[in-house]
Amino acid sequence: MLAIVLVIIWGLTTSSDFLVQHQTQLWNGVILSAELGLLLFGALLFYQALQKNDHFTFIKTLTTKNASPLWVLMVLAFFLAGFFEGVAGFGIPAMLVTPMLLKVGLKAKTAIIAALVGGSVAVHFGALGTPIKIGLDILEPGNFVNVLLSVNILAVISTPFLLAALYSALEKKRVAWKKEWRMLLGAGVCFLIPYVLGAFWSIEIPSVLAGGVGLVLFCGFFGTKSEQINRGFWWRSFSPYVLFVALLMLGKFLLADMSLVLGDGIRNVSFFQPGFIFIITTACYVWYCGKNVQKNYNKIAGETLAKIKKPLITILLLVVLAHLIRVDLVSSFNYIYGVLPHSITDASVPLAGIFGAFLVGSATVSNLLFGALGNTTIETALIASGSTIGNIISLQNIVMVKSVVNAKESVGGLFLYGLKIVVIYLLLLWISLAVL
Repeated sequence: MLAIVLVIIWGLTTSSDFLVQHQTQLWNGVILSAELGLLLFGALLFYQALQKNDHFTFIKTLTTKNASPLWVLMVLAFFLAGFFEGVAGFGIPAMLVTPMLLKVGLKAKTAIIAALVGGSVAVHFGALGTPIKIGLDILEPGNFVNVLLSVNILAVISTPFLLAALYSALEKKRVAWKKEWRMLLGAGVCFLIPYVLGAFWSIEIPSVLAGGVGLVLFCGFFGTKSEQINRGFWWRSFSPYVLFVALLMLGKFLLADMSLVLGDGIRNVSFFQPGFIFIITTACYVWYCGKNVQKNYNKIAGETLAKIKKPLITILLLVVLAHLIRVDLVSSFNYIYGVLPHSITDASVPLAGIFGAFLVGSATVSNLLFGALGNTTIETALIASGSTIGNIISLQNIVMVKSVVNAKESVGGLFLYGLKIVVIYLLLLWISLAVL
C-alpha cells in the first residue's frame, strides 16, 4: 500500500496530469484485479464446500497407509500440482493443492511454499502451453523447446529433493535420505520422462502428461500395496477436481476466443473466467452431496465473501502498482542488457524473467515483457525459465494462496523463504548453462 501511494505521489508531483496519462494502466490494473478477485472467491468457495462435507478425510487414508509422508508430498505437491498447472495455470494449482497439504498435517508455511515450488517446473508448458504460445509466439516443438528442456532437466530432477528439504527444515522432521533418495529420484524421473516425450509431440501437453502419467508411474513403482488404496478410492478422492478440470477445458474450448472489448489499450475482458468455473463446480458438487451441504451453501458463500475483503484490497494495490511501473522497468532492463557484454548477458537474463513473474504473477506476461531481450535461443530459454521460477515469489500469487486457506503467515516471510528456493533454481540454471 505504501509503495503505490508513493508512486502516485511521485507521479503527481512530476506531472499534474499523471492520473490522466496513466488511466489505461489504472483501468487494466482494476480489471485484472477484478478477475483475480473472482478467481479467489471461486477457489475459496470450492475449498469451503469440500471442507464442510469432510471431503479431505481421504488424505488421512493416504497418510496412514504410507510409511513415508514424503510419498504423499510427492503425490500432492509435485505430480498433482504439475497436472493442474498443465491444464489450468492462472495460479490455480497452488490454490487447489495447498488445502490438501494442510490436511496432511503440514504447517501453513510448509503447505504454501511446497505448493508453489512443486508446481513450478510445470509452468513452462502450463495452461496447455500458454507461456510459450502466447508469451513467446512459439507454436510447435523444435529447437527452442529442446534447449528449454535441456536447461531445466536438472531443475526437474532436483524438485523432489527440494520438497523433501523444505519438509525437513520447516516441519523440523528428520528425513532418512539414505532410505528416501531412491523414491525422490524416482519421482523426478517419473515426471521427466513423459515431460520430455510430450514436448517432442506438442507444446500443449508436456506438463499434463508429466503430472498425470508421471503420477501413475510413480504410484506403480513406489506406491502402497494396500487394498484400501484402489481405483475407487482415487475416484472418490479426486472426482471434484476431475469435474473442475473437465469444466475448465470445456470452458476454455468454448469461450477462450470470446471477450468484451472496452477500448483502445484497455485489457479485454475474456468470457472465459476460471473463477466462474470454480463457482459452477462448487454448485455441481453441492447439488450432488445433497441437502446436508445444500442448506449450508448460502452460509459458505457469505463466509467466503467476508474472508476475501482484505486480500482483494492487497491484490488491487499490487496489480495496479505493477501496471504503473512495468513499462519503465522494461525500458530499464532493455537498456541494461543493451550495454552488458554478451558473456554476462547469458548468465543474467534469467533475472529478467524472475523479476517479470515476481512483478505480474504470470510467466506468460513476463515472457511477453522480457522475451525480446533474448538475442539467442538459449538466452530466450533462460528468460522463460526465470519467468517460471519467479512465480514462487510473486506477491500476487502468495496473497492468493495464503487467502484461500486463511493462513496467518506473513507475506514477507513467505516471500523471503521462497526467494531462497529461487536462488537454488537459479544456480541449477547456471550449472546447466555451463554444461551446455
